[in-house]
Amino acid sequence: ALKEPARKIDLSEITGIWYRKPFITRFDRIHQDPSVAFSAREADSYLNDFYTLLEGKKWINHPISNRRGDNKLWQLRLAREMGMTIPKTCVTNDPDLLQHFFSTIFPGEVIYKTLSNPNISEGKDTYRSVYTTVIPELTKQILESVKETPCLFQEKIEKDSELRLTTVGSKVFGIRLYSQEHEETSIDWRKDPDKVTVRQEPFEPDEDLRKKCVDLTHQLWLNFSTIDMIQGHDGRLIFLEVNPNGNWLWKELTHGLNISQALIEELHSA
Repeated sequence: ALKEPARKIDLSEITGIWYRKPFITRFDRIHQDPSVAFSAREADSYLNDFYTLLEGKKWINHPISNRRGDNKLWQLRLAREMGMTIPKTCVTNDPDLLQHFFSTIFPGEVIYKTLSNPNISEGKDTYRSVYTTVIPELTKQILESVKETPCLFQEKIEKDSELRLTTVGSKVFGIRLYSQEHEETSIDWRKDPDKVTVRQEPFEPDEDLRKKCVDLTHQLWLNFSTIDMIQGHDGRLIFLEVNPNGNWLWKELTHGLNISQALIEELHSA
């Protein structure tokens, strides 16, 4: 394969950086060669040092901000403080506390979702995703397994549709997903994308929702985010979580939302 020629970069000429999901190191790979893991750590360390030299530039988003903003518990607290409705939530590895949480939800159901990246390495080059999962009842196996690590549980809220809001600076682009039209996507609309196509349409968020999305994104130290919400049967909007570096191109290609232009303008606003 041909290699690109080496380039010299004058850092003073850089005004903005679009940090789009670089995936250089994979420490969770099974059977990873120790020398490869060491080389990857060194490369990762160099890049983090290099990013520090670009402090004061316009980032979408700075990797430190992405890691900080990916805190689901902080997201929920900020959303609640600004008047958004959030689900009842419990994070625990104590079976007794989990049983108590279930008793407060009765007779409804509880869902489990990950606190971190939902991808799990099953081999050197294979991964699977842990999707949001409904737990209709507590079993002995669940109570035993929850002891192993902190787990995030929330009340299951019946929904009419799901909202995906992409925030770029002060602009917000909305997509409504009719995930309830298919049983396979009723809990997590991302499941089985090759088998089920979820009907979706763009929508314009009202000024109150737009302002809350912008304020929440900025309070998380981000210039860009994708926010997941649901609309309940009673019409209420319920906040779920923020993805600091979520996918957005499908919205532009499918619905003509000019998010790329908004990103360019935001980078030039440095």
